Amino acid sequence: MLEVRDPKPKSGGGRATSDEEMKRSLRVLLIASAAGLAGYLTWDRIEVHRLHGAIAAIAARGEPVDRSSFEQAPSGAREQETAQLYADAASRARDLVQQDGRLTRIDVDGVVGRVDVGEIESTFRKDSPPLQLLDRATPLPFVGFGSAIEDDPSFSTQWLEALSALGCLRGDLFAYRGDGDAAAASLAAAVRVQRALPDVFRKSVAANRQLGSLRILLRHAPPSAEALERLQAAFAEMPDDDLIEHEMLMRRATMIETQEDWLSPRGISGVAALALHPFLVRRLRVQIDQFPEALAASRTRWPDKIGVMSALAFWPYTARTPLGEIVFGPIPNIAAMSSSVNQAASRLAARRLAVTTLAIERYRRVHNGALPPDLAALVPALMPAVPIDPFSGQPLIFQPSAADYLLYSVDANRRDDGGQIYGIGSLNPMPLPRVRDFGIRVPLVARAVKN
Repeated sequence: MLEVRDPKPKSGGGRATSDEEMKRSLRVLLIASAAGLAGYLTWDRIEVHRLHGAIAAIAARGEPVDRSSFEQAPSGAREQETAQLYADAASRARDLVQQDGRLTRIDVDGVVGRVDVGEIESTFRKDSPPLQLLDRATPLPFVGFGSAIEDDPSFSTQWLEALSALGCLRGDLFAYRGDGDAAAASLAAAVRVQRALPDVFRKSVAANRQLGSLRILLRHAPPSAEALERLQAAFAEMPDDDLIEHEMLMRRATMIETQEDWLSPRGISGVAALALHPFLVRRLRVQIDQFPEALAASRTRWPDKIGVMSALAFWPYTARTPLGEIVFGPIPNIAAMSSSVNQAASRLAARRLAVTTLAIERYRRVHNGALPPDLAALVPALMPAVPIDPFSGQPLIFQPSAADYLLYSVDANRRDDGGQIYGIGSLNPMPLPRVRDFGIRVPLVARAVKN
């Protein structure tokens, strides 16, 4: 007999083959995943190692890697007293400004005709508690706050800025009432608050406000020769340095000390931070590695420094390879972006304008009111050298006339706009259009104000 065979294969063997293939694929996938995870973890360790190596190299150069290198604690009783007085004064200034937010922005010359000075004085006591504390603090040596602010979690440097503005406002009101010496003393106290301000930006805001108050003082109640000399000394005490390099070193030290904050950014979950850890570590390392270039740029002479620093800020670091460019993209140069280069130049310009203006006024006191023929005539008796405008790299511009004189910097557009200066004396922002120069116009005969 012939044997009849079933033409259809049994399904069991095919299913076994399919299962084997699936298991084989799964094994390959697991091996690939394990290899990928091992590679990812290895990359993470490499990035951590490279970050630690970059930090070690900074320390080996003797450069700071923690904030304690910059924090000078009061070492003696007088320094501790100064720190506590400034902290208490700033706290009281906060309370006063929160009651009336106009106080730091009142432009006395700007409001006359619309607001009576007496109305301002009714809401602002020239003997207010923060200013009494300020007057006690400013003659004392100051190096830092130390533990003076540890018990006040609400302490903020913006209240020190407000304290300086209140001192300026007090000086403006004294000038309006014709008491030039009291106005000069109040302005000198406000100037010394700059010692306690932590960064270039806040120092610049305060310095510009103080130059406005100097303008009001000399316009309405020029002080005695002795008061002028003391006020010039207060402005000259402020460093004739842009402070950019110091601030960048401090910022890098802060980044290093607070690595965990950079590796767990706000708004990202712990799981996401862990998953992205090598990317975040690399980003932090690259940003730290960018500092030498930015530090070198900070040592460029004015005004070239403005262009060099701005170029670094607006042209972020990119990966050195096409693959790196695709994977990582550009990484912003934090060092250059946060350097406040224009604010640093503005603070320097304000300081030099103030010192030079007061030197001119002192010259006039001993020359029967006559102006110096040029700024060189003030050297060396009244100041050490002819001051340079950081925005131009040229001497500050001095323009005398029969009725007044003008001293100015070309300001951030780095162009001489003919002495179109702005600002009277407040923390209000510069109005548009921003095609102005930055300086001070002083009348040869003070303009009396009716009480």
